[in-house]
Amino acid sequence: SGGEKQFFRFLQTNFMYPKEARDKGISGKLSIRFNVNRDGTVSDIKSTPTLDLSIDREVTRVIKRTGKWIPGKIRGEPVNSQREVGFALNIGPATIIRQETQQIPNGSQSPRLRKSF
Repeated sequence: SGGEKQFFRFLQTNFMYPKEARDKGISGKLSIRFNVNRDGTVSDIKSTPTLDLSIDREVTRVIKRTGKWIPGKIRGEPVNSQREVGFALNIGPATIIRQETQQIPNGSQSPRLRKSF
């Protein structure tokens, strides 16, 4: 697996600040929340708050490029789970805040990336 450090590096190097948002001077903090399904696929990618639709589209594009994940587990069985990653966006490169929350039941394993970057 690629690990958390490589995941954040992947996000930071692949997020391209949208021209539309740059032209409007949009910056701020947002969280990216997405589901990691039992089969390792990623779905339901959302940014909160929505700063601009162009940023939402870019966030979705980058998260989809991460590929399949190793799903979270409870008692050894794969389960659907949720990840959350914080971003600070400034005009220029995006800054990834290493703040994550997993919203899966206690006693479970967090989802992990299946591939290296």
